[in-house]
Amino acid sequence: MLQEYNRAVYWLINLLVTEHPAGRLEPLIKILRLCFNVEIRCFKEQTLSSQPQESVIQLGVLKGLSTGYLISTGAINDLYSEYSVLIQLLDDLSDYTEDTQAGIRTFAGCSDTLDGYAVKVGECLAEFIDKFSDTITKDPEFMLGGPAAMEYVITSLIMYWVYCMCKTPDLHPMVRQCTDRLGLSRILDPCRILVSRREKHAAKQNLWKIMKEFRA
Repeated sequence: MLQEYNRAVYWLINLLVTEHPAGRLEPLIKILRLCFNVEIRCFKEQTLSSQPQESVIQLGVLKGLSTGYLISTGAINDLYSEYSVLIQLLDDLSDYTEDTQAGIRTFAGCSDTLDGYAVKVGECLAEFIDKFSDTITKDPEFMLGGPAAMEYVITSLIMYWVYCMCKTPDLHPMVRQCTDRLGLSRILDPCRILVSRREKHAAKQNLWKIMKEFRA
């Protein structure tokens, strides 16, 4: 496994060296180092039952911001920051079942109820969409594609929020209410999505099994 990891690291370094001028290489490596350090810290601290709730929340914010820092190649602004943390909120909602089973504490685990967390994430999403729409209206060149692309981004974010809830059976009643009101019931069926994810997970496990047999 270590050989595969080292091969991936060397591939990434070669890609950076090939695709980016020397002057831009150092900042990118610093950003990647930050992201790796945050992931290592998460691995060490998110499974500690004694970790205060405030620390868990701070770590979630840091994880989101480090990702935003990466996708913006260091030129992060307020909207990027909010988007990055929003995606982390959605990711924690999506992985709630797996994280809980693995003893990993995230944003979702800091809420009193999972339903309440899902609603709060939806409210954060609505607030971000308002700010995002206002930014694109005032500055059409802020994002590639401008106002025309904005509609697709907003729709995708809403559908992703619903999809994240689909992965947890306890949230399926809420999902059905949302999809009915949003007109997405034919596209996002929680039971079908759950079955599809289980099939994908089984296929991935079988692939790893085959690869191990080949290496043997």
